[in-house]
Amino acid sequence: MENIFRGVESITIRTGGANDQNNIYVIEGDNSRAIIDPGYKDDLAKTIESQINQLHKSKPIKYILITDWYEEHWSGAQSVKEITNGIIISSQHDHGKINNDSNGQLVTKILRGGETIDLGSRKLQTINTPGHTPGSSCYLLQNEGVLFSGDCILPNTSTAIDPTEGGDMKDYLDSLRRIQMLKVDLILSFHGHPISLATERLENLIKIREDRDQQILDILQIKPTSLGGIWENIYGKRDLTGYLLEASKKQIEAHIIKLETEKEVSRLINDQGSGEDHSPIYQIINNNG
Repeated sequence: MENIFRGVESITIRTGGANDQNNIYVIEGDNSRAIIDPGYKDDLAKTIESQINQLHKSKPIKYILITDWYEEHWSGAQSVKEITNGIIISSQHDHGKINNDSNGQLVTKILRGGETIDLGSRKLQTINTPGHTPGSSCYLLQNEGVLFSGDCILPNTSTAIDPTEGGDMKDYLDSLRRIQMLKVDLILSFHGHPISLATERLENLIKIREDRDQQILDILQIKPTSLGGIWENIYGKRDLTGYLLEASKKQIEAHIIKLETEKEVSRLINDQGSGEDHSPIYQIINNNG
């Protein structure tokens, strides 16, 4: 357990992945504590729950907050509730899938965005940040500039947007711009290390996605092509396999859906597709009349 910020502890789980760690945060107020994203596996349960129990005994953990519907964020929530009798909280859009995947009514309080979690002298404000999932949420320590970003903002990589699992690229960029309007000095992500240069990181993440949009438009400006053709232009020379290969394809799809929504690209009418999968062909829309 590590002290990250005044009254904020992190229980770190080493993963060996791109960000090398998952972070379970515990925030202390005058009256109570909140825990964010208590996701952990059985082999770590004894150690983690011992630390949680120790914190709870010194000041009660009243709230158990979940930032999105993926199991790595909530797999230990029921056990934490049994230790603390805390209230498990998620967003309106993600709670149904969490309850379904957990085979029970895990989430008992639903937030719609803008609510505050009162810890006594400290308040966590709920920020709706859809994109990674439809109900992805961040929590802002009011008047302290500390944002608990879940998977919305990562320190080393871009957040994966998977349209087949509810991800939406347009919503994601809107969420990043919404966060830009807040006073955020420190970002504490579910994955990886603290992000102290919050403004720069937000600008960089937005630019990465805007540049990819433009890259796709430039490819389609030359000639209409399929998702596979766009992928080949962007990633074809990289030796991607496994998860990274599949993730790269889904990112292209997410960008195309965004550009379709924004009337930048469209599918060719009556086109039967190309290649073995007969995937649709996309063209740039000429908005100059």
